[in-house]
Amino acid sequence: HVTWNTRDVVLFDYVGRLANRIRALPALFTVLDETDQAIEVCDEQRVVQYVNRAYETVTGCIRSEVIGQPESEMRRKSLPRARGDEERRRSSDWKFIRVPFASK
Repeated sequence: HVTWNTRDVVLFDYVGRLANRIRALPALFTVLDETDQAIEVCDEQRVVQYVNRAYETVTGCIRSEVIGQPESEMRRKSLPRARGDEERRRSSDWKFIRVPFASK
């Protein structure tokens, strides 16, 4: 006979939701790799965790050389602006998306 308390049920529910998110990750990274928009993902310390194929193509930087390195304004400035615009991007042109992290 097993007795479950409310905390156990909440934990199992959390693990179930986490497992569903983990299963979706390969599809998400496939989508990111197929987009034409250069994407650089950094952690809270601004260390590069991921770049997509378009980023490699546009910057000429190889993914394995960028991942694990600090974000680089120099690399960002190498990215062109929207098609037809000859100017280069300024760091203020970049859009940052803050990812919420679960509190402990």
